[in-house]
Order: sequence, then structure tokens, then C-alpha cells
Amino acid sequence: MLKAVYGDDNVTVTAATPSAGTLRTVKINADVLPHKSFVFEMKDGDAKIRIHVPEAR
Repeated sequence: MLKAVYGDDNVTVTAATPSAGTLRTVKINADVLPHKSFVFEMKDGDAKIRIHVPEAR
């Protein structure tokens, strides 16, 4: 989710070690993010819904 919000190039993931869990570093800057498409699938009891956002940032 961090990569979707802040951009792939702005998130670094360091694998877990015996002494520390997975570390995530986020660089926050003013770069304009590329356009992406998102699909949200939700379920509430028996009701299901799918929302498609064809162009988002």
C-alpha cells in the first residue's frame, strides 16, 4: 500500500533479520505519481461489490 500511495521509487523495504522485523523506509517528496488503475473488491455479508478506478494517482 505504501508503494501505491508514495510511489514505487520512494519506498525501500529491508528484509527481516533475527534482531529486527521488516523495515520500510518512505521518502516523501513532491514528485508527481504516475497514473495507475485500481480495482477494489468488497464484501459485506452476502453483498459483494467491485469498483474500478481506471485512472488515478
